[in-house]
Amino acid sequence: MTMVAAGSCSISPIVTSTTTTTPARPPPPELTLTPNGIGPLSFGSNPEDVLAAVTEQFGAPNSDVVHRDLETPYGRCPTTVLRAAAWGSLVLLFGEKPGMPSEMVLFAWSYGFDPERGEGGVDTRNLNLTTPEGAGLGTTRSDLRDLYGMRLEEMEDTSIEVWSFAIGLPADRWIRGLLDGPGDDAPVVLIESAPGCA
Repeated sequence: MTMVAAGSCSISPIVTSTTTTTPARPPPPELTLTPNGIGPLSFGSNPEDVLAAVTEQFGAPNSDVVHRDLETPYGRCPTTVLRAAAWGSLVLLFGEKPGMPSEMVLFAWSYGFDPERGEGGVDTRNLNLTTPEGAGLGTTRSDLRDLYGMRLEEMEDTSIEVWSFAIGLPADRWIRGLLDGPGDDAPVVLIESAPGCA
């Protein structure tokens, strides 16, 4: 008979590990520049929802300022109180809700002028925003014609050397902008929703 000394035999404990998986967050919605808003955020949306969605995609805004003067850095706006949140060259404008002046809503966007730096025609935060068709800063006049055909209206004021365009006329809301010259290769330097601030 074989004797086994006490303590010479050990039993290893069974260790079980559990892993928890966090469900993947859906990617933020793609933000495109449309006549009716920005991405899925339509005009009339409240500031909290809009700021949360844009901040999720691009980080915190560079500035978020309330203006109470008739004349603002964005021109004369159809509201007595204007809130402007800017991510570099993207500015979202909020004004009083029609019939409910105590409530603010998104009513316009502008892309191409950085109010903090005072620079135009540049995408200072590299947001690379475009319309659903692909027009954005740097798109040429020739590209606009290819993208929009008869929906594109071109305007020119040679007395002050301003070359502008509008997309989607006639309509209650449309997109307008400025080009950096009269030639076919002139790039878009500003694009914004209309009507907005004059």
